[in-house]
Amino acid sequence: MLRTSLRALSVDICTAAGLGLAGDVICQRLEGTDAVNLRRLTAVTVYDGLYIGGVLHFLYKLYSPATSAAAHILVSSAPLRKRLLDKSSFSHALGCAAVDNVHCALIYLPTFFVGVGLLQGESFDATVSTLRREWKEAYAYCTAFWVPFMSLNFLYVPASHRVRAMASANLLWNVVIDFVAHRGPG
Repeated sequence: MLRTSLRALSVDICTAAGLGLAGDVICQRLEGTDAVNLRRLTAVTVYDGLYIGGVLHFLYKLYSPATSAAAHILVSSAPLRKRLLDKSSFSHALGCAAVDNVHCALIYLPTFFVGVGLLQGESFDATVSTLRREWKEAYAYCTAFWVPFMSLNFLYVPASHRVRAMASANLLWNVVIDFVAHRGPG
């Protein structure tokens, strides 16, 4: 059991890192750079492997219980509560996507901007400045991209493959967030 869990975790980490690397290469090419910035590429790859593949491997397991808890606490309508508690329903999947969206606002975006910035050698103050300048737009893009995808991910993808499905979509997302994070002061 432990060996299987460690294997699944390592596959999630390697998948996320590899797709993060590809996303950053695509983004840098679309930006028109002559040479790939290896420090940036390494920062994005390490961040995606550790956070997307590692942290989300564990965090996604909490979304369904969080959705169920919110249904019990916040929803007074019995029919809606029943749909939210039914793990095979679109309502439950959308609830999990909403939990993910809150996570993106409060944890993912700050750790991305600060983590990738620090890994590239930027000062903490510079990374926080970028986060403050770019958070609103990044969160709007994040919501538009991830809420629909995560709803489908939690509805159709088995729990053991959700991180890998997300990491696959993250290939495209990395191009967006990478561009926003690295375009410089406006």
